[in-house]
Amino acid sequence: MKIRSGFVSNSSSSSFIVLGATLSKPKEIDEDTWNDFTCGEEPTYGLVCHYLDGKRYVVGKEIASGYSDGDSMEETETSFEELAVMSKEVKESVKKMIGLDIETKLITGTRNS
Repeated sequence: MKIRSGFVSNSSSSSFIVLGATLSKPKEIDEDTWNDFTCGEEPTYGLVCHYLDGKRYVVGKEIASGYSDGDSMEETETSFEELAVMSKEVKESVKKMIGLDIETKLITGTRNS
């Protein structure tokens, strides 16, 4: 039996670590292309897309994630060499899909699930 102390809410959330970019819809990209890119059923080119708020998305390769239901974030090990390869793949995928050149970063956050 789990006993929670401290703040308890009815909403669930998930934490994530993504190698990618935080993006808002650029004016030059049409709505259909943007929606396919950010709202697709399956990850496109192996990328994840996390909705943050009304206008921003985190797009990239997920390094780790976890949920607020008492489970911790899974343990992972990723070398700097692997991160460099992943970074290149993310940049190339975003460029192919929506024509943007991005700077990849490690992005951490929590979102509603």
